[in-house]
Amino acid sequence: MRAYADIESEANSLLGALRLPPPDDNLDAVEDRTSACLVLVTELHEPSEVYPAVRALSDAELDRLIVWLTAISFGQHDCESPDAEASLFNVVAAELDVDMSAWWRPDTVFLQGRSKPQLAVIAREAGAAISKPESRKKAELVELLAKHFATERAQDWLPGAMRFPAVVRGGEEEERAPALAAE
Repeated sequence: MRAYADIESEANSLLGALRLPPPDDNLDAVEDRTSACLVLVTELHEPSEVYPAVRALSDAELDRLIVWLTAISFGQHDCESPDAEASLFNVVAAELDVDMSAWWRPDTVFLQGRSKPQLAVIAREAGAAISKPESRKKAELVELLAKHFATERAQDWLPGAMRFPAVVRGGEEEERAPALAAE
């Protein structure tokens, strides 16, 4: 959540720097009117209004806008399913040797969002010392797994979408995405 808060804060700052008039007529186009990110990327102003506002930015503000736009546009193509092909996102992540396990841990909030069968699979994949996870209550599984992931020995498990290249689930099997082509 901290990364999103930083991106949202920068969007607020950039909106202020652009000094565009409030988008009164088109605000209905934005689902979350409190999100500076959505206001900044939604076409609420005519290009003829935006261009002079961008031209008026200082070099430092323009650099910040370019970096922000790059950061906000980089990522998986479809958030509902992992990019399994050699997408730009996967190619860059693999080339940079991104290891999400160094930055992210399954926590209670993440685990509560999984179904009981998914939690049982996670317990097995992560090597959690939980006997018969299928027969336990979901709340108990969440608690046990949260404790498991808080330990040093459990820090390398990741959901398929956070592995590079992504791992696509097909029934009971996992299948690595096609190898990334080196150029």
